Amino acid sequence: MKLKMKMVAVAAALVSLAGGAHADLTSGNTVNNGSFSLMAFNTVTRDWYIRDLGYLMNDFLPSSVTTNVGDGGITGDKTSEAGVLVDGTVKSNFSDAAFATWFSAQTASDVRWMVGSYDQVSSSSTTSQRRAIVSSKNPNEDFFNANLDSFVSSSNYGGLFSFFNPAGLSNTGTQIFGQADTGANGGLNLDTLGTVGDSQSLFYAVRSAYTGSSSNPANVTRYGNSENFATITLQANGDLIYSLAAASTTPPVPLPPALWMMGAGLVAIGGMVRRRRAAAQQA
Repeated sequence: MKLKMKMVAVAAALVSLAGGAHADLTSGNTVNNGSFSLMAFNTVTRDWYIRDLGYLMNDFLPSSVTTNVGDGGITGDKTSEAGVLVDGTVKSNFSDAAFATWFSAQTASDVRWMVGSYDQVSSSSTTSQRRAIVSSKNPNEDFFNANLDSFVSSSNYGGLFSFFNPAGLSNTGTQIFGQADTGANGGLNLDTLGTVGDSQSLFYAVRSAYTGSSSNPANVTRYGNSENFATITLQANGDLIYSLAAASTTPPVPLPPALWMMGAGLVAIGGMVRRRRAAAQQA
């Protein structure tokens, strides 16, 4: 019995280390906190690969953001001034050898990828706003409220969980959304989606009005600290890397007192030389 209990404890520990890899994706259509996930797809064959990254939306917010009370009242921590690195050694879900197998069966130039998360709920009565995390190869990406409405729809990223679930760490299949070849699955254009090996920017977008105002700009935050922008990169072996360099915190080095005195002396000598020249000219 003791041995069985120990084995159960070991199994539980392994599940914990796996970062919740065997949980289905949480749909942002029914809660305010959908799963953060990776999607890669072939623009020609529409073969797809989806991975649960082991975070929910509120776990991967910019440090400058605090969500509405209805969205958890959470302050982010992923754009720290000290820098942030998330890879497979930090979150096991950021690595998956199954991706290399899937990718090797594709024509590399036909594959595009993105990461994202979404919250479909938007209601003034609950102070909940429609939100999304979206990667883009375009560092100047902008969003309108209509983009968010498109992104969370069931025919776009909002339908991702129905392809994935039930699944473990990752899942593959064929015939993802009919509009995948235009990149509309992300609510973005195809040229904003990365090829494998690309480093992309990451954005947090929030509807600027609970409903309506579709043509108005959304509130958008690009992931980064005071000096650097974050990047997220998918490698051919399946490793995903989120990286943000630390901002410089080193203050200017003050000059030693002797150098200040030397500088003051040189200024005084310069003034004396100018006065002598002026006196000589007047004489």
